[in-house]
Order: sequence, then structure tokens, then C-alpha cells
Amino acid sequence: MASREDLIKQLAASDDVDTTSNKFITLKSLSITALIVVSIIFSISKLAVEGDKSEEYPITPQGAVEGESIIDAQVSSPVTETVVLQASGYIMAKKMMTVSSNVSGRLNSIMIEEGMRVKQGELLATFDDSIPQTELKMLESQYSYGLARLKESEAEYTGHQVSLRRIQRLFDSGNGSVAELDEMKTKANILEARVAVASRELEIAKENINTQLRRLLEYKVYSPMQGVVVDVMAQAGEVISSLTTFGTDEQSGICTIVDMNSLHVEVEVSEQYISRVAVGQRALAKLNAYPDLPVDIEVALIVPTANRDKSTVKVWLNIIKNDPRILPEMGVEVSFFPPDEEEEQGHLTSKLSDVAA
Repeated sequence: MASREDLIKQLAASDDVDTTSNKFITLKSLSITALIVVSIIFSISKLAVEGDKSEEYPITPQGAVEGESIIDAQVSSPVTETVVLQASGYIMAKKMMTVSSNVSGRLNSIMIEEGMRVKQGELLATFDDSIPQTELKMLESQYSYGLARLKESEAEYTGHQVSLRRIQRLFDSGNGSVAELDEMKTKANILEARVAVASRELEIAKENINTQLRRLLEYKVYSPMQGVVVDVMAQAGEVISSLTTFGTDEQSGICTIVDMNSLHVEVEVSEQYISRVAVGQRALAKLNAYPDLPVDIEVALIVPTANRDKSTVKVWLNIIKNDPRILPEMGVEVSFFPPDEEEEQGHLTSKLSDVAA
């Protein structure tokens, strides 16, 4: 049996183990409590950051799909009190033309390139006009031949008139015969008709020459308006057709010209929010390419028709001050501001006057 001293030593050792175990459990509990507190603080910070982001970027309504070509208008965040509507759209040009030719043929030369500014009436390209030039020479030869015939007929008629007057004097003096006088008068009428025919043929030949000259002008392509060349679709040596023919290598267009002064913003607004848009309403556009370039715009037209498939209405907005960085087909984000009371009163007055009329 163990002695009393051994039992006392064993009890002392077990007390030391219990004390160490209790200290370990206490430290573990403190660590877990600290982790829970840190997690709560991190969650609160994250919620605060997300709240700030939601104030800066309005939440897209349910059902909106990112990446669509045109996103339906959406109501702005309640935090943004000065914006009543937001929409996405594009920069469009009211005046944009694809220049083509009235004739078909091979391009001799082209005087333009992309980015070049052109004036109305400026020469853009020329076609091979060797065949119409040959036809013009033939018409000029016919005109010369008709002119010679006319001079011959006039000379013959003038000479016959002299003979007719001589026969008439002999007849008046009683030395001429009636048959001879009648024959001379008949021949005079025939020669007079020949002069008229030759004169008319000469006029037709002249008209044919003028027509051919106008046709030759069509072998030179001129700019129909002032603007910037944004696309050149043909090069020298290519065959250009006046009509678009499917299944062939022939082109119909030569270039595309845009009038940069006719740029405007075009958006599609959902039908349920179109009541928040009025003509003359101020708005702000931000280009996707230049987010730091705010562009002042105003509503110019609400197109009087809706898109059945999208349930949207198209809205055009004029650019107040143009900028050379604004280009056609650029994407924009538009924020509509609430209309002023004076503007609303003006629109109401105009509507009442229309109804009264």
C-alpha cells in the first residue's frame, strides 16, 4: 500500500492537471468569442460598402438583361433625387448617306479616304467613260453632217427662189406659161420642206449631244452634302453597279458620308415610364467611351409609335454642344432630369391651345 506521503503527491499532481486544463478551456473560449466579434464587424463593414455602391449605381430592375443592344429605361435609385429616369442608347446621325452612282462601270480613280472632310459638290470618284466619249464623237459627227445638209438645202432653196421670181416676172409680162410657173412653185415648196426637215434634224442632233454630255457627268461622282467620310467601300479598278445584284461581286456603294452637325442621341424608353419624358426636357448623356465627358442634351422628339415586341417607345435627344469626340454609333447612358415648372406650364398651355384649335 502507498504511504500517506505518496497519496499527497498524487493529489497535488492531479490538481496541477486540472488547473492547466481549465486555463486551456478559458483561452479557447476567448479565441472563439474574438472571432465571432471580428466576423460581425466585417459583415457590418461589407453591408456599409454595398450600401454606398447601391447609392452610386442604381439597381437594375428585375428582368433586365445585361449586354442587350438597347436596354429599356429604368427608374433611378431613390437616393438620386434629381434623376427621374435612366436609359441606354446610341449616338445616331440624322444625315448619313451612302453615295452611289447612276451608271455601272469600272472606277478609274477615287479621291477620298476615311476621315476626310468633303464639301457639297466635291468630286469623289470617276468612272471609265471611254465608251460614252466615243458615242459623243459620233453624235458630234452627225451634227456636223446635219448642219451641212441644212446649209445645202437652204442654198438650193435660195437659188430656186431667184428662178421663181424670174419666171413670175415673165408670166406677169405675158411671156411665161402657167405650167412652168406652177412647176417652179411646187419645187419651191418641196425645197422649203427640205430646209425645215434638215433644221429639225439638226436640232435633234444637238439635243442628243447635250443628253450625252449630261450622261458623261454621271461618270463623275460628286458629294451630295457636306460631311465626313466614315467608310470607303470601293477602290480604283473595281466594277461598281448602279443596282444591288445579289450573288455577284459587284458593289453598289462608293462611300458613306456623315454630317457631324446632325448627331443626336437615340434611346428606347419602356412604355410604363414614357410618361416621365416630355419634349424640351433636359438630360445628361455619358459616353461609354468617355465616362468623364458629360454631354448636355434635351428631348427633341418622342416618336409617335411603339415597338410591340419590346414594349418601348423611341426618343430622340438633341446635343446642346457638339464635341469632336462624339462619334456615330457610340453607346451612351442617359439620365433624365425632372422638367422645370415653367416648361411643364408651357407644354400644358400648348396642349390646351391645340385642343381649343
